[in-house]
Amino acid sequence: MKKNLLKTIFSVENENLHKVTTILGVKFKVKNKYKELLCKIDKQEKRIKSQEKKLCTYQKEFSKQKQCLEDTNAHIKEKYKQLYGIIKRTTAWARLNNFEVHLVEHCNLNCQGCNHYSPLAEKEFMDIDVFKRDFARMAELTGGDVKFINLLGGEPLLHNQLLDFFPIARQYFPNPTLNLVTNGILLPSQSEEFWEACKKYKITICVTKYPLKNINWDKIEEKVAYYNIPIVYWGVNKNEPIKYSWLFPMDVDGNQDATTNFLDCRDANKCIFLRDGKLFTCVEPPNIHHFNKYFGTDIKVTEKDYIDIYKVNDIKEILDFLAKPIPFCKYCNVKARKYHIPWDRSKKDISEWT
Repeated sequence: MKKNLLKTIFSVENENLHKVTTILGVKFKVKNKYKELLCKIDKQEKRIKSQEKKLCTYQKEFSKQKQCLEDTNAHIKEKYKQLYGIIKRTTAWARLNNFEVHLVEHCNLNCQGCNHYSPLAEKEFMDIDVFKRDFARMAELTGGDVKFINLLGGEPLLHNQLLDFFPIARQYFPNPTLNLVTNGILLPSQSEEFWEACKKYKITICVTKYPLKNINWDKIEEKVAYYNIPIVYWGVNKNEPIKYSWLFPMDVDGNQDATTNFLDCRDANKCIFLRDGKLFTCVEPPNIHHFNKYFGTDIKVTEKDYIDIYKVNDIKEILDFLAKPIPFCKYCNVKARKYHIPWDRSKKDISEWT
């Protein structure tokens, strides 16, 4: 009875967010600040979770859009690169940027799929008189104004008259970079005379580092440093000898579109090749005779596939010729080319080239 009386006079009850206080039968509704705060916190938590869910959705959408933009950008860059390559290939240069010549046809390494066909070549060496005559004519046509010249092969260090080519090349081309392109195998065994000649005639050693374990690169580095000879590692970091093979397949029946192949070919009007007084826009046609002889094929090279340096009047005729497709392009299956194939030595199987 005492409790009921007190409850009648004064009592406090919770009603959701309010406290109901009764004094002498009169009810006073007062907000329960604690519960009100808890309620607000709960609402905020629900709102935050909802926002987090939306944000997560936005982030996923943003990531998709970002990836889409990156893919589009990469695609545009690739298309720009392709377009730039096409424009460069089909535009006659202001001058002859470079050319290259084999001093030796065969090689001591014989990489699979070599597009110079060195693994298939018999032993053959550049004649010094032919070299001198052609270089004199090239100097006459260009005024000696080219950026660089590659002396290669095959393996040029196999030529027992190698040092005789240096003064001739430098006589007719005193300023351009002269690159001796080698696989490096024979470099450690070269005589002091070789290194002296490289220094005297300002020869740049261009090395392709193959995944071989028997080459003393430290010794080579010491030699070039001692004689102050430039050395360039082609295509790879000098400390990371990662050389890949590639497949440049030939269509022996010549059923490809010559113009399309020329436009898509990375070597066209770039790897200018000099052989026996003839200039070619790339390395395949001047060297395909090794392939034909070894496999008994008949991939033809016609007079329209090269320009005779002794029959032209000036360098402009050469530059215009090099910037156009040649009939031989129909034998290259450019779209089927493959790169970054693990390097290996050639087994001289036709599948390496078809």
